Amino acid sequence: MKICIITPGYPDLGRPFFVFVERLVNEFADQGHQCVVIAPQSILQIVFRNTKKSSFHRFHRTEKGNIVEIYQPYYLSFSNYKNGNILKRFTHKLALKIVIKRLDDPPTLFYAHFWVSAFQIYKIAYKAQIPLFVAAGESEIQSFEYISKTFLNNFTNYVSGVICVSEKSKLESINLKLTTDEKCITLNNAIDKNKFYVKDKEICRKKLGISEDVFLVIFVGGFIHRKGSLRVSNALQMLNDKNIESIFIGSGIDEPQYNRIFHSGPVENNKIIDYLSSADVFVLPTLREGCCNAIIEAMACGLPIISSNLSFNDDILNSENSIRIDPNNILELAEAIKMLKESPEIRTEMSSQSLKIASKLTIDKRALKIIDFIRNKLD
Repeated sequence: MKICIITPGYPDLGRPFFVFVERLVNEFADQGHQCVVIAPQSILQIVFRNTKKSSFHRFHRTEKGNIVEIYQPYYLSFSNYKNGNILKRFTHKLALKIVIKRLDDPPTLFYAHFWVSAFQIYKIAYKAQIPLFVAAGESEIQSFEYISKTFLNNFTNYVSGVICVSEKSKLESINLKLTTDEKCITLNNAIDKNKFYVKDKEICRKKLGISEDVFLVIFVGGFIHRKGSLRVSNALQMLNDKNIESIFIGSGIDEPQYNRIFHSGPVENNKIIDYLSSADVFVLPTLREGCCNAIIEAMACGLPIISSNLSFNDDILNSENSIRIDPNNILELAEAIKMLKESPEIRTEMSSQSLKIASKLTIDKRALKIIDFIRNKLD
């Protein structure tokens, strides 16, 4: 099949931006499908925010040697101005049209990452009678109040299938009347088993220069309120335990404040495994997710998890591999960290369960299930 992937972003120039989309696309390509990615980029962000510009057209070779074709056309974003969103949607759709006209052959299907991309490509797909599939994995699906009921009904009827990353994403999509239960499948996010796996903790700590004796807490995510970087550092400050060290991988305005931080800031994607493998527990008190890739990556490295007791975690976390807490309760978070620090037997059992669950959540299996789902819907 020739799959045209529409996505809000794509990795380039060393930026780990929408890496999870790239992994899925690479797997599609490695399973024998022709992949074309269209990821429009905002020209105003490039000019005014000093964002690095990606080339309009390029090719990427997967590790197995297969080719992915990538287009990143420009569009104008005027979100700070009156009628800015209208102009943004218009220029974004125009950017998609420009690329699609350049394709030698029409795609077998459009695969839109997130609902906003699906709305942008819908009329193009409908006019060409090309099937449209949607990947629903937003942390929170917007209401799309600007869309008329007629447009929404036509769109919902036309979409061939929806791949939801969690039951929460599925229910949210159905409740917003974006789709129906019969058109949905739930397939949790997944990891590349060649990039996230158990490595020897002692070797990794020695490599990074981390003491063997400390209890190491790791956080991976944006330094923002939703992810909870400050809530984690506040919980660590509350414990005030000189034997607890921490690693915060990410960036943002909510920089963690704790007097025993080994590392705080971004890390190259291929080096995150060493930091995860050095840790004793992964902590992420996130408020909203579709299905968190960082949690699954930590599980694949054999870590016990402390995270939110909210529904988006229900598919991947349970009492055997995690402690689920109120993500806004700093005391509860601190007590969970303390309990795992003092309970090596529980950590060992949770580690085993994390590995067991993560072994079923691999990108090759997920890609195969998505393709099977698409083929069944197209038959």
